[in-house]
Amino acid sequence: SEFEPSGAVRNQLGGEQVTFSYFGSLYSGRSPESYLHAWSNVVSRLPESLRNRIVIQFIGNSGYTEAGHLVTRFGLGEYVDFRPSMDKRAAFEAMKASTVLVSLQGPEYVYAISAKVYDYLMTQRPILAIVPTDGCEAKLLLKFPGTFLADPGNIGQIEEAINNVLSMIWSGKSLIRDPDALEPLTQRALAHRFHSIFLQVKEKSGS
Repeated sequence: SEFEPSGAVRNQLGGEQVTFSYFGSLYSGRSPESYLHAWSNVVSRLPESLRNRIVIQFIGNSGYTEAGHLVTRFGLGEYVDFRPSMDKRAAFEAMKASTVLVSLQGPEYVYAISAKVYDYLMTQRPILAIVPTDGCEAKLLLKFPGTFLADPGNIGQIEEAINNVLSMIWSGKSLIRDPDALEPLTQRALAHRFHSIFLQVKEKSGS
């Protein structure tokens, strides 16, 4: 199989889980349907030794009951784990403990950027972004290495992105994002930017 790692990488990985984690609420605009559909295709072709390491994790408000039905529909019950919401600090630690971080946006969210992607970028973890490929979030994430992008309406594209990120993981490659490039995304930098915008607006309004 093209996904069977070399002996050296297999020894390095041991029996460790490969965890794909989504943080946040699920609802019709952030439905995991296409994501789970793609996963059902991917796991069906993985060797059992690798398939058994996969964990597809959703952390946050799981009140979207359709998600559970989708897991059953695609036969992913043994791989999917729903966990409750966490406070910001615990969530960030869980992000760092994940193998891959997942962002989901419906096709109508072209101008939206999920707040959590700024935290995602700080973790040095690969990001699987299932978002409009011509949208604002995609344009932001593609400025940084380790982004695997797929359109939310294209099952084949999502499947390919999952396979690509798995290949990167099993190749043993490391991901390093330049701290200087990330500096504009820190809370301090964003707060300074918003404060500058506020002062400009205030000055123009004459108040």
